[in-house]
Amino acid sequence: MSAPHRTHERVGDHLLPLGLVLLGFALRVFALDRRSLWVDEAFSWWLTGHSPREIVRLTVQLDQHPPLYYLTLHLWRLFFGDSVWAMRALSAYAAVLTLPFVYVIGRRVFSRRGAYLLLLLLTVSPFHVRYAQEVRMYTWLFLWIAAAWVGVGPLFSPSRKVTTGSGLALAGALWTHNMAWVFPVSVLPGLLVTVRARMAHLRSWGIALLLWLPWLPALIHQARGVMARFWIPYPTWDTWLGTWQALTAACFPASRGWTLWAVVFAVLAWAGGRHLRGPRPRLWLSFLLLPMLVEWGVSMYRPLYSTRTLIWLLLPFLLLLTAFFLASSFRPLRLLLLGIFLGLQMTALVHFYPACERESWASAVAYVAHHAQPGDGVVFNAGWTRWAFDYYARGYALDIEEYPVPGPPERVGQLEPLTRPEDMASLRAFLQRHPRVWLVYSHEWYTDPERLTRRTLEVWGEPVESWEGRGIRVFLYRAGGKMSSAGKGQTSPDTGSSDFIGISPARSLIPNSYIPLRDF
Repeated sequence: MSAPHRTHERVGDHLLPLGLVLLGFALRVFALDRRSLWVDEAFSWWLTGHSPREIVRLTVQLDQHPPLYYLTLHLWRLFFGDSVWAMRALSAYAAVLTLPFVYVIGRRVFSRRGAYLLLLLLTVSPFHVRYAQEVRMYTWLFLWIAAAWVGVGPLFSPSRKVTTGSGLALAGALWTHNMAWVFPVSVLPGLLVTVRARMAHLRSWGIALLLWLPWLPALIHQARGVMARFWIPYPTWDTWLGTWQALTAACFPASRGWTLWAVVFAVLAWAGGRHLRGPRPRLWLSFLLLPMLVEWGVSMYRPLYSTRTLIWLLLPFLLLLTAFFLASSFRPLRLLLLGIFLGLQMTALVHFYPACERESWASAVAYVAHHAQPGDGVVFNAGWTRWAFDYYARGYALDIEEYPVPGPPERVGQLEPLTRPEDMASLRAFLQRHPRVWLVYSHEWYTDPERLTRRTLEVWGEPVESWEGRGIRVFLYRAGGKMSSAGKGQTSPDTGSSDFIGISPARSLIPNSYIPLRDF
């Protein structure tokens, strides 16, 4: 091969991955601030507005995660501010930094062509893009695990330097999310391959364990809170299917055909493992399936299974699909299936940008701000949702007193406390101070399943108007009466009770259609 040809090949070897990384950057920052923050993101904003010492204390008291992401976001905000774009950019940049690590893994498993394809599949993955656009830690979890994956011994014959780096990356993952421990568990089958791999992992895990140990007492405290009460339900078949749907094309418009394609590509990923040489098929299938099974098994005792905590399974899933698409047999069929897979991903991306908003807090606050009067009060049936309201209320001159039920989470000592009958006395005292009160109603299924807050407001006053958006409803009450008896026995379509008969329609700032989203 001539020198000019080799030079041209080396340049192409760098330009195509660079182009895909730039495409990944564009997809992850496009319309970054178009969707409203939702309550989990608002919690990240509220928490990281405190000092580092307070961030750690409040994380232990209120949250179920380690503090590394929050401390990083706190530092990030000092330089770039707390706009929606700036805060989400931290997750977007972590997602972009993951792409080169995935390319390196692809080069070690496949030829150059296979590495390109693996990088392309992750670049356009709507699951990855979605969490790159949230003020949460999930793309950072993926980044740390991808970096640790480079040093996985049974596959890549690690040097001492790589093993040390892998241990540091694993420690970063453990300090980012408490479910990161599932990753080293998924590597366990690989330790049976060679003694060298076993010793490499012992060094790597020893480094990670030593760096993580200071967090252990806090984890025990958090685990007690989760065991006492936590929002995640027991997993079902739909939960498992939802994970495969997310890995295939999260945010794809719901349809029966879409579910079928998710199953098809799950099977093709398994088939792809048969086209990897040596012990790799078993190991990569273990990397993909074992974390799901471990979280599922734990969830039979205390539900913890959440698809977003398994976002890093995109790596083994897409790697196995890449192996299938590269196989030499039945090439036209495989190329057709690759085209279908990319088509599903692009369709999901097109749907994601305008439609996949979790909660419309910006519009809810705008509605209240444009209709509020001096002396109004606002009640939050779930106390922690106040932070999402407060984030957007900063842009308005609102003369309005807030009351989170049953109280501010930092004072109650729980992020999502259950509303009790004894909490209504202080709510009634708040109501007596205001001629009109807004009820911001969200997440009631978990915090107020008995509807105590709404029932108290119904007794205190009469409904005036309402507004509904994605994941949020807003009701305005005026003091001076109970609900009209004429409405008794009629059924409200959204609650199944005799609520709000005769309320004037909301002058909504966005369409009142609500698109329910799975936990992915």
